[in-house]
Amino acid sequence: MSGSSSDSEISACSSKFDPVKALYSDKLKLPAAGAPLYENIQQFEAALKTQKDIIPVGHGHLVKLREEEKHRKKLEEKQLLEEKNKQRFAKYEALLPTKKEKKIRNVLTRIEYIQGPLAALKACVEQRVRVKKENFGSEEVILGHIKRLPQIHRVYCASISVASLPRWTTASATQRIHI
Repeated sequence: MSGSSSDSEISACSSKFDPVKALYSDKLKLPAAGAPLYENIQQFEAALKTQKDIIPVGHGHLVKLREEEKHRKKLEEKQLLEEKNKQRFAKYEALLPTKKEKKIRNVLTRIEYIQGPLAALKACVEQRVRVKKENFGSEEVILGHIKRLPQIHRVYCASISVASLPRWTTASATQRIHI
């Protein structure tokens, strides 16, 4: 670029205007300080044709307003569509067969109504009775309060104490004593 630039080459309103010199010049004066800025020429040309589509750089509040308006319109359309669909399908709603919910039945749901050992276990849980459970394979006795019964053959206990069972002098499994 040439070192000197005259005012007529930098001025945008001049017939001798040189855009390259204007870009690199420090003396450039804009004819209108509040003129909108666009990212490229296509945005500028589109803004000349339609003013509402493209918003100039630095006008973020206009973008937010436009987005809020779009969102509000979408919500209104969605509500109108839902109302129309409700009205359209209201006459068919009574004709649809309803599926009855199958009541889940297992030991834990029936434990309140049955009698026997499971009812006794439930009473032990509610009354916090101290119980004794024998583990025959390990020759131990567990004493404690039953806390809950989550599954069949499972018992969760609290405040446990473990004791070993006495055995006969012979080690055969048939001669062991279980208390």
